[in-house]
Amino acid sequence: MPVNDPRQKVALSAMVAGLFFSFSFVLIGSLYFPFELPQIETPADKLFFVSENLVYAALPLVGGMLAVMLRKFVRPAALEGEMLTDGSRLDIHIRFVRDTVYSLLLFMIMLGHLVMHLNGAFLRVIPVLTAWFIFARLYYWAAYLVSPLHRVFGSAATLAPILFFMLWSLFGLGGLL
Repeated sequence: MPVNDPRQKVALSAMVAGLFFSFSFVLIGSLYFPFELPQIETPADKLFFVSENLVYAALPLVGGMLAVMLRKFVRPAALEGEMLTDGSRLDIHIRFVRDTVYSLLLFMIMLGHLVMHLNGAFLRVIPVLTAWFIFARLYYWAAYLVSPLHRVFGSAATLAPILFFMLWSLFGLGGLL
C-alpha cells in the first residue's frame, strides 16, 4: 500500500515518532526514576499503588469532561440538545472524552495485570507509564484542537505502551516468557 497523500506521510511519521518517544520515555524514565517508591510487598499493596496512579491518569478525562461542561454552558443552545457540527470545539472535546475513556480502560486493565508481575525496583515503571499516559492524552487533545491531523502522535503514544505491555502480559500468561 503506497503512501502518496501528504496527510498519510504526516500521519505515518507522527505514528513512528509516537512509538519512538513512548518507548524512549518509558525506558529512560524507568532507568533514571528520581523518586523513592513506597514499601510495596503484597498484592494488595500493589493494587493500591496502581489505584493511586490511576487517579492521576484520570486527570485528562476529568479535564475533558470539564471542557465539555464549560463549552455547553457557554453555548446555551448546546444545553438544549442542539446538533453538533463536526469539528466544532464541543465536538472535539466530546470525542476526546470518549477516546480517553477507552484508553483509560485499557490502561487500567494493563496496569492491573502488569503490577502483579513486577517486584522491587521494577515497580517504578508504573508511575513512568502513568506520566507518559497523561502527557500523550494531553498532547492528543491539544493537537486535535489545533490540527486534527497531528493528533496521530498522541494516539500512537497512548496506545504503544498499552499494547506492548498487554502483549507482554499475554505472552507471560501463555508461558511464552
